[in-house]
Amino acid sequence: MTLAIHARDGLGAFEASRPDVALALRALRWCNTTLDALFYDVGVLSIDLQQRHEVVTTQAAPHARRAGALAGPGLTTVDLGARSNPEGCILVVDAAEAPFITPFDRVDDFIGWARADGADVATVTITGVGSSAYGAAAFAWNVSTALGRRVAAIVPG
Repeated sequence: MTLAIHARDGLGAFEASRPDVALALRALRWCNTTLDALFYDVGVLSIDLQQRHEVVTTQAAPHARRAGALAGPGLTTVDLGARSNPEGCILVVDAAEAPFITPFDRVDDFIGWARADGADVATVTITGVGSSAYGAAAFAWNVSTALGRRVAAIVPG
């Protein structure tokens, strides 16, 4: 699939393939993950998850396995890395019970999960444009903690 403006419009030079867009988006989201530490309680999220035997990683997939290995026995890894889906994603965050963070790259997957699970997600959080999955999860974590129920977090595309 190619994301493009047709050459007949005189704008063919702006044509970019989906893999190229995904690579650029991954780099931007990595930077935004770093900036989100200034705007959201990513430290609180990390500490709370660590107390629940989960470790947050924001590395790309090949490094996530290494981070999981370094996490130690009995700990699992939550990958909140710079996701490369140009359409964004949905994270279901539940500060009360596992799974604490459930990611969905497609809306229809989220809807299917909600129907099958009988999910009672009644609150949705949306962070600012450019926010990372880590920042969106941290914001949703605070809301989930305050409300005592799970929250869906929209990670902007």
